Amino acid sequence: DMLDALDVNDRHYDRKYQDMQDRLDNLYDKISEVEDAIQDITDKINAVYGEHLTAQELYKVLDHFDDIYFKMSDLEKKEFFQNFIESITIYPDKKTNERIVDEIDFKFPIYYDGKEGRAIRLLNETTVETIVLLSKGEVDSKKIRVEFSLEDMDMSEFQDGATYPQIKEYVLEHTGLKVSNLYISQIKRKCGIEVGKNYNLPKAEDSRQPQCPPEKEKAIREAFKYFGMI
Repeated sequence: DMLDALDVNDRHYDRKYQDMQDRLDNLYDKISEVEDAIQDITDKINAVYGEHLTAQELYKVLDHFDDIYFKMSDLEKKEFFQNFIESITIYPDKKTNERIVDEIDFKFPIYYDGKEGRAIRLLNETTVETIVLLSKGEVDSKKIRVEFSLEDMDMSEFQDGATYPQIKEYVLEHTGLKVSNLYISQIKRKCGIEVGKNYNLPKAEDSRQPQCPPEKEKAIREAFKYFGMI
């Protein structure tokens, strides 16, 4: 309302408008910081609830393990194991026997090596840990050519690109400019990047939202390029 009420004939109009615009930008920055803090706390609360698994539910899952595990997506498998495993300790340096994992701590008592406890400590015995990708290839003399395609791979977790805090951090570090979630959303739409629903819409239908200044738009686009979003 204050911006709209400015007199365009005032010789100080441009300076007053820019001053109000800067103050409005600062308010949006503060709103973004609060939103980020709320989201962080919400994620922590959801994580606490997500890790809660009763013994009865655990036994039920283990009883049908063979039936459900191979039907799970990679994300579901990850969440599944998070309910079982408290932490995994790896060696800081590669061992001579190529072992990486030192200890696995579970969230419930287990029997291992004749004892009851919550951890499995892997002994320094001679073992080989290998990760192999198998696909169809052509054998030419003694050389083997292996090819694989990304067409059938689930790349959904990489499609959203960087988060809003990551973009803000990149822009601030490389340009010294502070950008708000609103500005990032505006440039996302300009670039054809999907933007989630905005729950902070103004109450008045004729309210005007500040538009991202050119220098900040340029900085945000550079961040998009850096993170491979455009």
